[in-house]
Amino acid sequence: MTSCPLGRFNVEIHQDEINAKFDSNFSMPMVYYGQFISVACGCNVVDLLLDGQIIKAKKLEESAVK
Repeated sequence: MTSCPLGRFNVEIHQDEINAKFDSNFSMPMVYYGQFISVACGCNVVDLLLDGQIIKAKKLEESAVK
């Protein structure tokens, strides 16, 4: 979870490089704090732009109203 667009971008975009360098298998989605709270309040996936993530937050999408 992040509140910073640059932080989200850096974590999502560079996971493949990290996995290659450290022989790991991270696939960690990043969501904004506001998106997380909005899902808890009943907002839907499209309005929160969760469907446009690079690494999908599948469990959070499932929890959001479709």
